Amino acid sequence: MKRIAILSVGAMSSRIAANLINAGYQVNLYNRTKEKAIPLVKLGAQYYPTPCEAIQNCDVVISLTKDDLASHSIWLADDSGAINGLTKDQIAIECSTLSVEWAQKLATRLQVVVPFLVAPIVGTLPNVEQKTITFLVGGEAKILTEVESVLRDAGGATILNIGSISQAMAMKLTVNSLLGIQVAALAEVLGMLGQYGISKNQAMDFLSNLPTLSPAAKGYGNLMKLDNHTPLFPVDLAEKDFGYILEISPSAPLAKATQEVLRLAIEHGYGGDNISALIELYK
Repeated sequence: MKRIAILSVGAMSSRIAANLINAGYQVNLYNRTKEKAIPLVKLGAQYYPTPCEAIQNCDVVISLTKDDLASHSIWLADDSGAINGLTKDQIAIECSTLSVEWAQKLATRLQVVVPFLVAPIVGTLPNVEQKTITFLVGGEAKILTEVESVLRDAGGATILNIGSISQAMAMKLTVNSLLGIQVAALAEVLGMLGQYGISKNQAMDFLSNLPTLSPAAKGYGNLMKLDNHTPLFPVDLAEKDFGYILEISPSAPLAKATQEVLRLAIEHGYGGDNISALIELYK
């Protein structure tokens, strides 16, 4: 497989596209605004103004976008959506973090036309650049076998076949839930200790040596120490994911509480910042 379409050029997908270009693939791009695609065009990619045009003559079609609405537009929009140009000889992969309900509806629509997988990503921007991301794959194992090398060249160090479309998306949402809950709890704890004159630096130096702090929470805590909120997992995307999580389990108390904290951070202007910015609520 030599020609890949990347539908939507964002922070993660642009790095995936660069990995594929560097691995020798011809990459076709679609994005609503051409400007974001220009750096990749300079690397050798080709830009197209619609998803339907971008997927022509491609072996694999990959979408990575922010939410259900954007995913619907990319795949199913009248005339311009990718579904209008897909053929049975292609393989379609949705790598976005979406609601379980929409992922299943999308699969129902696309599987009539083309082999389809979901493969949401665990990892952030440095992981894509270092090729250490994890793909949580849902769909038929034989389809995964055909595209596994593409996913590895895209940056996948670990590729897990979770099971069905719904199971893979549910797994991704719960991974994000576990992370978000930990970061929100850590920000709150650091805020509590600050009331007793213990700085976040002192607190993290102590907590980092205890088994109660996970590696992920430690990493975000160190960003809090540095007041570094450069977006890796932005607050507004985390809040979106918690909305999808609560569709799965509407009564989940910790998910509800964490979503409220994320919404408060958005109200205070931190929506575009990394979730480490939750610490700002306690200053």
